[in-house]
Amino acid sequence: MDHPATLTTYAMLFGAALLLPVALVEGLVPAVARLDWRLLGLVVFLGVLGGSAAFLLWTWALSRITPTQVAVYVNLNPIVAALLGILLLGERRSPMFVFGFAAVVIGVLLVNWPGGRQIWSARPGAR
Repeated sequence: MDHPATLTTYAMLFGAALLLPVALVEGLVPAVARLDWRLLGLVVFLGVLGGSAAFLLWTWALSRITPTQVAVYVNLNPIVAALLGILLLGERRSPMFVFGFAAVVIGVLLVNWPGGRQIWSARPGAR
């Protein structure tokens, strides 16, 4: 497998090339003309951190552990987004958020608990 950064670069370029014709039809050129620095900064922030960095971390993880193990961590994505909303945007926390946060973190910890596979595979009738 190529280096995760190489794979990420190709994936982002390929995706942008495929979406460019649709963006042009939907009015990309006039929209770019209306961009101010603040909005451009937000677009770059979302593209770099929300897109490229997340995909880079995903491919980096896939180069080191199994896809099944990587898939477990997908559950942390909305948790991180919600935490960033609270920390950066001042969004409210609710008791349901705290409960959901705890449930997801406990689930990820249980799935990755050292020796957990041996315990489950040692059950009678387990495959």
